[in-house]
Amino acid sequence: MAGSPQYKLYRDGEYVAAAKHAADAAALIAVFGCGDVRCGHAARFILWREGSEDFSAADSYDRCAAVINQRQKELREQARAAWWL
Repeated sequence: MAGSPQYKLYRDGEYVAAAKHAADAAALIAVFGCGDVRCGHAARFILWREGSEDFSAADSYDRCAAVINQRQKELREQARAAWWL
């Protein structure tokens, strides 16, 4: 059985889509032209905010996906470190 999507996409604060892979989330957010890519319980962690980044997701899906993956990795590392405290 396939797992549920980990990336949630929001536009103007409203949930509009979900994606299993960061590259898919980057492509969708580029099509929307605005919005956030979030993860975590209740989608509280923002991994990408279109318009607030150094470049647009439309400029490079791969680069956007790399940023999303890196930020998610950092969140996981912070969670592991906090667990040990």
